[in-house]
Amino acid sequence: MDFKARFSYIFVTQILLIVVLLFSTGRHLFAPVHESGFWRYDYILLALTAFLWLIQFYRSIYACLFNKPILTVNETCIYDFVTDTTYYLKDIEGIYEKKTFLYLNLYNPKDYLDKIGNPHRRLVVKRWFNSNNNRPLFIINTDLIDAKRSFVLEKLNNYRLQALANSN
Repeated sequence: MDFKARFSYIFVTQILLIVVLLFSTGRHLFAPVHESGFWRYDYILLALTAFLWLIQFYRSIYACLFNKPILTVNETCIYDFVTDTTYYLKDIEGIYEKKTFLYLNLYNPKDYLDKIGNPHRRLVVKRWFNSNNNRPLFIINTDLIDAKRSFVLEKLNNYRLQALANSN
């Protein structure tokens, strides 16, 4: 089952912020406002901020613009396009919802640290990983999914329970 992307208010705000930063960078680069001093180079800070935001959201933007599925769920796995991670249902201990996110508790989270395809997300998760910590680091953002959160959670749990029944 594929879940398509939707344009949420938060996502549109993030895209608009990137556009404003890029526009401001171009304006300051080609028509400098300040003739002298440190603020003459403020476009570098604006460009760096825009670049960091683009790194963080490029897969979400791509999925929304080209109508790619954000989340794919089947009998064996969950594929999260934004983080480019495949979670096998047999490895998931539990799934719960909190605000706009689905948190995945994995039996062996250390096995998934190197499987995260998004390099930025992989760096953050490895940095925060602690084997003694019970906080889940594997998160699916449901704000971009064009379906109700309760429906997505119900489908994920049904597939997870079906996978557990088939493995026993």
